[in-house]
Amino acid sequence: PSQMGAVKYRDFHRCIERLDQQRLHRKTRVEVQALEEARSNIRAILELPAQVDGPPGQVGSEAIVAAALQRQALTLQDQTEVHSLEQLLHDLHLSPEVAAPMLQWHHALRQCSAGGAARSGARCAAEREDEVLTFKDWLHFLRSAKALLLSHLESLFGACVRAKVDLEEVLTESSERLINLETLETLLKKSGVAVETANLPLVFEALNAAGSQRIFIPELVRGFQVFRQRFSKLIGGLAQRLGEGGGVSSSCSSFGGLSLRAAQKLTVEELFERASKRVGARK
Repeated sequence: PSQMGAVKYRDFHRCIERLDQQRLHRKTRVEVQALEEARSNIRAILELPAQVDGPPGQVGSEAIVAAALQRQALTLQDQTEVHSLEQLLHDLHLSPEVAAPMLQWHHALRQCSAGGAARSGARCAAEREDEVLTFKDWLHFLRSAKALLLSHLESLFGACVRAKVDLEEVLTESSERLINLETLETLLKKSGVAVETANLPLVFEALNAAGSQRIFIPELVRGFQVFRQRFSKLIGGLAQRLGEGGGVSSSCSSFGGLSLRAAQKLTVEELFERASKRVGARK
């Protein structure tokens, strides 16, 4: 939230990215390396909620965390504190050093949220700020962070849809199951995708939990299939309205409350953000 209302994640990320670049110039090489290591460790932690209950023998993240907490005589409903989170991360073979920064960041975000709620009159700021963070809340916090990270894939998927390119077919040209950024960029350009709107570095950041230089092709394909299925009806309707020579007057047609003329000026991210809101409204 802000004084002008809610800030879009995309705009927030761009702002933080600019500030981060400015601060990095003032840090020593050792400090930059330490920061990169901390971020890599936190990125690995974001994969924890990805584990869900499956077939017999496959245990989900909540069960894994609950079992680890039992060794501290704690449950998922207990308050998350630095020392208990450090022990939990250690038991899960993750980096306990990032426990304190993660809780500090969460508290800072909660303060911002409380301030926004107070300005909008939604809730009492003090009430929201004083809420206890349980381990179950912490897992939800990780899920939300991972979902925001994966939202960067939509810039690539949207660019493919706009270029009428099937990403799965593009990737079949690679005989490997892993692909690096340069190869993916070459294949997309060859297929006519506007890579400058695809935000490929962020795509790799979203899918590259191990910090390697390559991402898993099947995971990228699965994401594209879900995206295409989710928006196919909306995209089809919009494409019909925006079709060349379709006989539809741009003065009388609209998309999400916009005239066609205004819709044509939307970026890929803005287009699919509006589509996503329309899907959510229909559920």
